[in-house]
Amino acid sequence: MSSSRFQLEPPASDGRIGGVDVLCGAFSSISTQLRQLLCDAITSTDTALAIITRIQMGVDDDRTITNLMSMLVGNVIPSPTITAAFAALVFVLESPAPVIDALPSLCGSSNDELIVVVKTLSDLMDLDKRHAASVIGALGELPLSPSMQRHVHALTRSLLRSVSTSDLPVVVKTLLRHCTADTVADAVALVRMECQSVPVKEVGLLVEVIASIMAQSPALASQ
Repeated sequence: MSSSRFQLEPPASDGRIGGVDVLCGAFSSISTQLRQLLCDAITSTDTALAIITRIQMGVDDDRTITNLMSMLVGNVIPSPTITAAFAALVFVLESPAPVIDALPSLCGSSNDELIVVVKTLSDLMDLDKRHAASVIGALGELPLSPSMQRHVHALTRSLLRSVSTSDLPVVVKTLLRHCTADTVADAVALVRMECQSVPVKEVGLLVEVIASIMAQSPALASQ
């Protein structure tokens, strides 16, 4: 295969970037070129959208999708268009975990974009509880406003007694991280109650999570 096949075509008059689909197909050999496209303010959005379109086509396995998402994280320039496109991907993929995990890093920090992500993840969890732990973990990484924190608190609270013991640390982490002044006492009381039923062999990780969050929040430590 000639290396010339992987040369990027210049942006067309409509801003589309030629050759991105080919680049994705040979991911391991062209990662540097993809990074350059994603980091460039002129080409970032169109390159990311081309990658999203490829993922939607279902031509790649889970490992390739995970690699592509890793490439996007830290390189793509966030925007409302990018946030909406990535959020929509979770309803397309049979195994959306790589997208769910990457969403906090890919979305912009504007309130409108965060609302899109929170609603998307909440809707996904309503449709399929198998993704509950991934969804809650992603929600825990978002910089949310107090009103969205209360929504996440209610969502997480409802899961606390139904998740598996192995998923409990991520649920507790999100519950405590998104406490507000009016939910902190409730959250701490719930966590204390749940800790009483956790098997001894699982307690260590849970305690580490709780200690880490409390060290960052004087309001929690005082409860």
